Amino acid sequence: AVPEGKRLAVEYFKNNVLHFFVPSALVASSLAALGWEAPMTALRDRVRELSRLFKLEFHYRADAPFEEIFSDALGRMIEAGEVIWEGDVVRRGPGRDGARVEVYAEMIRTYLEAYVLALDSVKAEQALPIARKDWSKQILARGQRAFAAGDITLRETVSKPKLESALSAFHELGLVRLDGNDIREG
Repeated sequence: AVPEGKRLAVEYFKNNVLHFFVPSALVASSLAALGWEAPMTALRDRVRELSRLFKLEFHYRADAPFEEIFSDALGRMIEAGEVIWEGDVVRRGPGRDGARVEVYAEMIRTYLEAYVLALDSVKAEQALPIARKDWSKQILARGQRAFAAGDITLRETVSKPKLESALSAFHELGLVRLDGNDIREG
């Protein structure tokens, strides 16, 4: 177990290693969201959406299109017995190999939680436009309350850099407009 006061230090080192596992983590998180079993097309679409959402967080291979990167990641997971592809359905594999899929999904949990927190905050914000610095203060406080209430499972989710990246991703998706120092409706 990691003591609470050391979790952010561990997060720093985890993020340095995480990039090696991002493709598998995106597949695993998508499969988890789909109930650990899904049609291949649904899994591929979900992974594509997550990879677009997190394009400001993670570095993807620049030498290949999404389809090839997805196929490579899924192929490695199939070879390792982590997932099984039968017919049109992909599901978590059995035993220890299949258990690694949950580990991969956990690797990006703080990013998923941070983006959900940021999205909920933007949707709940009635007084747009709002100054970014005011939004940052409010969302950090909201995140601490959510962590205390158990709605957020990992303290390192409530991270200003992750929340700011989420806001930038939402700007690119047209959910909000970043106008100088203000956040406006998208």
